[in-house]
Amino acid sequence: MTTSPGRLRHVGASRARWIRRELVSLVVLAVAIPAGLEAQGYSANVQAGVASVELRPLVRDSVPEATVPGQGLLRRLPSGIVATCIPGEYCRWYGSGTVRSLTTVTQEIHVAAWPGIRGLAVHAHLRGWYGSDGQWPLSSHKLEVMTAYLSYDISRFHFEGGRQDRYDGLGYRNYDGLSARWDGLEPLSLEAYGGWYLAPNLDAPLTSSLISDADPLASINDRGLVFGGEIRAHAGRRLSGSAVYQRVIRTDRLALYSERAALTAHAFLGPASVDLSGRYDFSFQQLDQVHARVSVPIRPTLDLTAEYRHYRPFFPLWTIWGAFNPVGYDGGSGSLAWRVPSLGLDLQAGGGYRWYENSNTAGGNLAGFKDTGWRAFGGANWASDDWFANGRYQADIGPGAADMGGDLSAGRRFGGKSWLALRATSTRSFGEYRLGDQRLTGAGLIGSAPVGDLLFTGSAGFYRLSYTDRPAIKDWTQFRMFVGVGYHFGSEPTVASVLKGYGQ
Repeated sequence: MTTSPGRLRHVGASRARWIRRELVSLVVLAVAIPAGLEAQGYSANVQAGVASVELRPLVRDSVPEATVPGQGLLRRLPSGIVATCIPGEYCRWYGSGTVRSLTTVTQEIHVAAWPGIRGLAVHAHLRGWYGSDGQWPLSSHKLEVMTAYLSYDISRFHFEGGRQDRYDGLGYRNYDGLSARWDGLEPLSLEAYGGWYLAPNLDAPLTSSLISDADPLASINDRGLVFGGEIRAHAGRRLSGSAVYQRVIRTDRLALYSERAALTAHAFLGPASVDLSGRYDFSFQQLDQVHARVSVPIRPTLDLTAEYRHYRPFFPLWTIWGAFNPVGYDGGSGSLAWRVPSLGLDLQAGGGYRWYENSNTAGGNLAGFKDTGWRAFGGANWASDDWFANGRYQADIGPGAADMGGDLSAGRRFGGKSWLALRATSTRSFGEYRLGDQRLTGAGLIGSAPVGDLLFTGSAGFYRLSYTDRPAIKDWTQFRMFVGVGYHFGSEPTVASVLKGYGQ
């Protein structure tokens, strides 16, 4: 598939307009604070990081079909490679490409400021990708406005305006708009919000080129408008819950993108804690998630936890993937956590079982495949004075794929935020829907150290990838590295600074 120069110009112009809008929003945010007022309190965290990882892409190879013995669509070459053969043309397969290194450089700043007007605050979270390799995902967007909003508290009301993030029973998402919360009906809290909808995980409008890049089948000409509300309630410290409803429509109000609701509840029943949650999709008229969790202390140092989960993948109506009727599953799990304070040791072990819904697929090619899965896990954490160690192992066997492996790390603290650890890992994965399996083994160093007002973090390691019954893929060793630095500056608002904003 090729892209016309006209489309490239359109995409470039669309991205430029999006960046200009974000910069304009920041300017408006800055001038919205009354002129002449100096910040009476502010707090900021600046972080920069460089990550480098070696990757080896797959490349297509081929030989003339007449040179490969045998008949049929799939044939095995003398080297053992299984190729797809077209009579009279070529036999093709994918093999190992040339190893190359990709580097990404990120910059982040979190800022909160109080200009001296009681109840008013400014919040912003910006992310930059300057210096990143052009092949790294999203690196073409040199500046991302994750959040940028004003908040204002007066009496029992709380208002926010700008680019906001939300986390509730429907998950995590961002939007550009307004929200208002009222806490005047104790023990209830009522909130309403609305504005321009942003695609989750992309923080971009549905009309952005980021959507078409990620989902070529999507064809969206209109942005989305989001409207929602949430009710929270509590009964002392032993019972709390919330109910949230959200609707996303096209800006021309002629079509629905999604409509969902969620309920959550948390309770302490004697020594036991209970968590319940559920999500309902009005578009498909189905529950896409139900989760129940009960944790009970059997002894002061021994806890038992049991969980049940029903899950079905959720797709909004603007994408075609929901039309394929994705299969969900039900599952249960249990775990035990045991603490040995005298040894500084924490142990955990458990397992779970899940069963998948009927896929309603026809044909004999899928006969015999499993429709159930299970997992087992165990872990330990140990700490004594300045030394520490932890390890974890998990096996997850399901229809189509399996993954088994664990991690082990040990290190020492050197006071404050300085520490250094050695980490080792080994994972094996294989699947029913492909030939052969893969094993990853590696080791590296990870640590942190303050230098003056700066905090440096870093990690580096080598990872060996080896393959069984996959002759087209060569074994190789991968290098991964990360170095980051963080800096905090600013002050916190005080009673004196707030009163100064009133001219007192």
